Amino acid sequence: NIKKFLIFIEDKDFYSHSGISYKSLARSLLGVIKIKPRSGGSTIVQQLTRTLFITNLSKTKRRKFIELALAPWITSVFSKDLILDIYISSVRFERRQFGVIEAMEHFWDKVECSPSNAQAFFLIERVSNIRSKLLVNKIIETVLSAKEQGLMSADDIRNLVELYSEAVENRKIIADQSELLKLSEGVINA
Repeated sequence: NIKKFLIFIEDKDFYSHSGISYKSLARSLLGVIKIKPRSGGSTIVQQLTRTLFITNLSKTKRRKFIELALAPWITSVFSKDLILDIYISSVRFERRQFGVIEAMEHFWDKVECSPSNAQAFFLIERVSNIRSKLLVNKIIETVLSAKEQGLMSADDIRNLVELYSEAVENRKIIADQSELLKLSEGVINA
């Protein structure tokens, strides 16, 4: 489930590109010059490159150049499935939790061996959310898309809302009750 939602949320074309998605790169550039809404253009492989090889994230142009240079090499050396395994076990989740095991322990105080669809979605949505905020509109849009694609059922969505509510209650995610209500109404009533 984690790999399924990782690809769905972070890089839908993961299996069809060589580490760089030129479509995502173009969309990102259009966002930078304010023609389209700003969005990330990094593939899973580029994000893995950043995690493994780049320590100074503030030098954005240099970082992007290194990501673009190394991503095709990584896909030529490792299989796509191994790239997913390395990514899941090493990428930064919020509050400096590295890897899915640390993220599970952070949010649930235990490791789930077979995460549900709701748990998998929740974890992947939290990837690199360094401010620990509840990104309500983004979550609603992504959940509705996952439901439309047949990846999440109504029960999955109810369980997901419960996971977010618990994380806010336990102060793992920063949000107020109005944001939780908006999230709940946005995904359950849709």
